[in-house]
Amino acid sequence: MNNFEEISCKIEKLRDHMNQLIIQDPDLKDPRILIISKELDELINQFCKRLDSEG
Repeated sequence: MNNFEEISCKIEKLRDHMNQLIIQDPDLKDPRILIISKELDELINQFCKRLDSEG
């Protein structure tokens, strides 16, 4: 699996996890939602930087 696939897999897993938390806590009071959101932002930024650098 190449680096893009690894990052994509991580992004999908985090999205799924975050969606499950949101379903369980629609008021968004669970602090894990914010933590996962930040992790997603970091991974997406990392993915975009790799795309830009490798064209």
